[in-house]
Amino acid sequence: MDDKTEKLNLKREVGLVGAVSLIGGTMIGSGIFMSPQTVLSTIGSPGASLVVWACCGLLVIMASFCYAELGTVIRESGGEYIYILKTSGPVVAFMLIFSSVLFVRPAGVAGISLSFAQYVVAPFYTDCPPPLLLVKGIAAVSILVLATVNCLNVRFAMKIQVFFMVAKLLALLVIIIGGLVMLIRGHTENFENSFENTNVGLNPIGIAFYQGLWSYDGWNNLNNVTEELKRPECFPNHRSDMTMTDKGPKALNMRREIGLIGGVALVSGTMIGSGIFMSPQFVMGYVGSPGASLVIWAFSGVVTMFAALSYAELGTIIQESGGEFIYILRIYGSCPAFFAAITFVVVVKPFGIAAMAISIAEYALAPFYNGCQPPDLVVRCVAAVAILVLAIVNILNSRIAVRIQVVFLVAKVLALTFIVIGGIVKLVQSSSVIVENLKVENAFKGTQYSLSTLGMSVYQGLWSYAGWYNLNYVTEELKRPEVNLPRAVVIAISLVTGLYLLVNVSYLTVMTPTELMSSSAVAVTWGNKVLGSWGWTMSVAAALSAFGALNGSFFSGGRPDILAMAHVHRLTPSPALIFTTVVSLLVLIPGDFQSIVNFFSFTAWFFYGITLSGLVYLKIKKPELPRPYKVPIILPILVIIVAIFLVLAPILDNPQIEYLYVSLFILSGAIVYVPLIHFKLCPGLLTKLTVFLQLLLEVAPTEKNL
Repeated sequence: MDDKTEKLNLKREVGLVGAVSLIGGTMIGSGIFMSPQTVLSTIGSPGASLVVWACCGLLVIMASFCYAELGTVIRESGGEYIYILKTSGPVVAFMLIFSSVLFVRPAGVAGISLSFAQYVVAPFYTDCPPPLLLVKGIAAVSILVLATVNCLNVRFAMKIQVFFMVAKLLALLVIIIGGLVMLIRGHTENFENSFENTNVGLNPIGIAFYQGLWSYDGWNNLNNVTEELKRPECFPNHRSDMTMTDKGPKALNMRREIGLIGGVALVSGTMIGSGIFMSPQFVMGYVGSPGASLVIWAFSGVVTMFAALSYAELGTIIQESGGEFIYILRIYGSCPAFFAAITFVVVVKPFGIAAMAISIAEYALAPFYNGCQPPDLVVRCVAAVAILVLAIVNILNSRIAVRIQVVFLVAKVLALTFIVIGGIVKLVQSSSVIVENLKVENAFKGTQYSLSTLGMSVYQGLWSYAGWYNLNYVTEELKRPEVNLPRAVVIAISLVTGLYLLVNVSYLTVMTPTELMSSSAVAVTWGNKVLGSWGWTMSVAAALSAFGALNGSFFSGGRPDILAMAHVHRLTPSPALIFTTVVSLLVLIPGDFQSIVNFFSFTAWFFYGITLSGLVYLKIKKPELPRPYKVPIILPILVIIVAIFLVLAPILDNPQIEYLYVSLFILSGAIVYVPLIHFKLCPGLLTKLTVFLQLLLEVAPTEKNL
């Protein structure tokens, strides 16, 4: 297209509340409902599990602070991509976008959608697991519905995010209060020997952190929507070294409709999804103890906060939507940005959606298979249905998608509140269980300290925080990004981290580590013990929580080139939503929740580290850049160290061929980039394909189209 062609601009509609909602709503997703059992089973003891959760929260906090500074220095949407592009050049940014497009983003979306499906079907399969096909079908439908909503109307999608964030927070509060009640009543058995049987190996610790950090995923979302924050500061004119071109054609702007509430709802609404309902059992399973499990959850929250704050700085520096892709592009150049975009679009995003859809299906079917796992086919079908439904909603009207997000956020908050209250009640009645779980001699008993298990537990923990970065993907739709971006991530992640720790404690007030690790739907198991015949309500709440997180994942995400274009009438990024939906549905076919989350986290944190290295580069090499918000350089450095550990720990301690496949896939982007982009072979091919898709989909380039 020539210079006279008008392009679309993203709307600046994300305020402080919207930003906080975006981060918190995205982080509080399926992770806190799905990862606790994995963290506990991995780390081996309740005490170690709590340590893992706390460490995950600390890691996220450090990363968030670093991202916040990056967002203020590079005031463009795009998250990791734009930061790496600006600081490290095109090669690394290309690798990031390649991995993001093909692996990271799809993996995250798939994981959340699977979590949603798991909880949707949980009440129908109380004694057995729901059919996998049903879960995946529901997950797929949820992906499609939310993709459609976000394509049609951004404002509606933000309202949906706020609603779901409130719902998730309430749900977590219920769990926390329930746990406190159980503690007061003397159920402290799990805390008496909270570190007994802790797995101290690197492998279980790493796996536990995988699960814990998954629950914090989404901490950097504001950096991906910097250009959509309301009332952003004007970026200085002397930024030619930070852009690929000095001047560009006029553009159709996407509206800045995301305020502070919408941002908080989007982030927290996406975070509070499938993770807190699906990951606790995996975190516990990897680390092996309640104490280590809680450490993983806290650590994941801290890491998420640090990463999100770092992303916030990037988002205020590079005020363009696109998250990692645009950041890597602006800092490192087009080659690494291409790799990042391809990986996130084809791998990370669909995998995340598939995981969330599976969570939805698992909990939706749980009441129908009481006491057993639902059929795998049924789970996959329900997950697929969930993906499809949400994709359609997001494509048709993003404003409706935002409203859906707000509604489901409220549902999630109510559900978690109920869990908290129920835990408090049980604690008042009897504290024997939690005392046994968390007493000094038991808290870390059985903890596994291998690199692999530690990394995997953090994978699951961070999955529950997935969504912390979502605002960075819609920066151009965020109001006042320099103010709302850091505020939203701090509010959302702090709230989510506290909720996750309280929810995990509430789980331990009524369940032993063995019960938690063996549960396929930990919230349903908790509900059956605390609520009796009304336990099915937790299945509904968890399914709604994952559904809201899935919607938030559709709302955010990098959109390079043709995928960055917006519909000329609806002003929604329909090409990106359609593509992500298709890939997410494909991921549902062979994948299961645990493997999807692990591969999602492995790939995603590889590029998070690259993106944050771009922030460090900007701090050292370009200190003169105006930074409305900045973080101490130690924060991004700490998050980079954690990212290196998360990438290397499982490979060094317990190598699996699948990680080699993922690495080769990321590098395979060179097959496309070198001949078609670097050497510009068949230059007219990509142009003709782009024009054809523009006419077919009725879309036009946005201002941030690269």
